[in-house]
Amino acid sequence: MVFLYFNPEVWGTVSDWFIAIVTSITAYYLYQTLKSQKEVQETQTKLFEIEKFRFSESIKPNLKFTQPTKDQQIITEDPDKCINSIIVINDSNNDALEGSITMISETKNIEIINGKVFEYFHLRKSETLRLNFILHDTKSSENLLILCFKYKDIANNKYIQYINCDLKANGYSRIYHSFPEIEAEKQNIH
Repeated sequence: MVFLYFNPEVWGTVSDWFIAIVTSITAYYLYQTLKSQKEVQETQTKLFEIEKFRFSESIKPNLKFTQPTKDQQIITEDPDKCINSIIVINDSNNDALEGSITMISETKNIEIINGKVFEYFHLRKSETLRLNFILHDTKSSENLLILCFKYKDIANNKYIQYINCDLKANGYSRIYHSFPEIEAEKQNIH
């Protein structure tokens, strides 16, 4: 019978080998545990983002823009002038707070009659506002008006929405509007 002799000063003792094996196994399972925790954390982050989006959609005001019906139109006596209107309706259960409107396009032919109403407004569920314009030259082709609506929801998310109005001489308008977007906060970088 042949015995192999290992020098403990070179190869270590059985307990040294046992500690090395146990340490390797522990390191492997520790790595697997950390990997699993990372996957759980990534899943929780995705679920949080979904819930955050769901919440923000549940409190978002939904402004709709229409033109008045024929019986709601304002008629002028002057053939060179016409009054167009846009009706703004809050079509959601959520309030549009601290709203304002600005004209993006400066058109000489168009004047907002009741612009003071839109300098600072709150629009509750199913409420409406009416914005009236005078079209000074009904024969002009420069009747495109671009408006910017800004408002907040109850969580102070700021929204911005653009409306393009092609005003017509007969009092009717074509209204194209964008979907409301959350306005990006301007960051001061020093």
